[in-house]
Amino acid sequence: MIKVGYLGPEGTYTHQAAIQQFGNSEEYELLPLSSINDCFERLNNDEIKYSVVPFENSTNGQVMFTYDLFREWLINNESQMHVVAEQFVSIHHNLLSKVKDISKIKKIYTHPQAWGQCTNWLKQYASGIQKIDSSSTSKAAEIAKEANEEDGIAAIASSYASTVHDIPILYPHVENNSTNTTRFLILSKENNYINTASSDEDKKLTVLAFILKNNEPGELVKTLNVLSDYGIDMTSITSRPSLIQSWQYIFFIEFYADYFNDGRIKTILEEFDLTCQKSIVLGCFSRNQSYYKDIPNK
Repeated sequence: MIKVGYLGPEGTYTHQAAIQQFGNSEEYELLPLSSINDCFERLNNDEIKYSVVPFENSTNGQVMFTYDLFREWLINNESQMHVVAEQFVSIHHNLLSKVKDISKIKKIYTHPQAWGQCTNWLKQYASGIQKIDSSSTSKAAEIAKEANEEDGIAAIASSYASTVHDIPILYPHVENNSTNTTRFLILSKENNYINTASSDEDKKLTVLAFILKNNEPGELVKTLNVLSDYGIDMTSITSRPSLIQSWQYIFFIEFYADYFNDGRIKTILEEFDLTCQKSIVLGCFSRNQSYYKDIPNK
């Protein structure tokens, strides 16, 4: 049986992403892990074949802890971890509680990232209620489930977490944006395509990390212009401190190109080496079709 690790516990949005990618097939064993770091370590130690981790949210932006773990493994460990697929999960938060009247709720638990996705509802209905961080939305639901009704405990979590922990939904859809979506990456030590809902004709994304040799004016522009010179469409760029020296950064970019089959990539990487002290391809995978669902004319 193929083991797949995901940021647990059961009932998290990451769990949903793992189910979307691998299904409930007996071929795969889905294992809840305690942290994103654990997802990286178990994969590196060959205890699991795939890891599923949150990467960015359409409302809150990048999951910086995941980026920082990529940085740590790339710079300090030289581990061969690769992005082999992506999944998008619609984020619909709900207020879960045994309490039947919101005026009786004293504390709300949820994952820190969820607070920023529910500010409108919280301001209108829960401004005076104590808000407490939990390790995941599913853990918050578990806390609310284990509490007595008179404790006045509630959680912000998914409807799936409501089912898993058998706790009622007091208020559905408390998120600010009904199209709120989180993107998840599937990681593996094998550098190849894995099963996706996309066809072979769909666009491929390549993920590249690099550190510039010099922090001089124009160096970053000069480096990125290489992509434009070869007609490559870059879709995103994110930077994090390299931790090698002060004011030096590691850049993560994504662009539409098939790393395995596009003849331009080898030349592009050679040109990147002229301005970069280090560049590493993190993976190549098919663009998931759900990416296009809220984009007009796609």
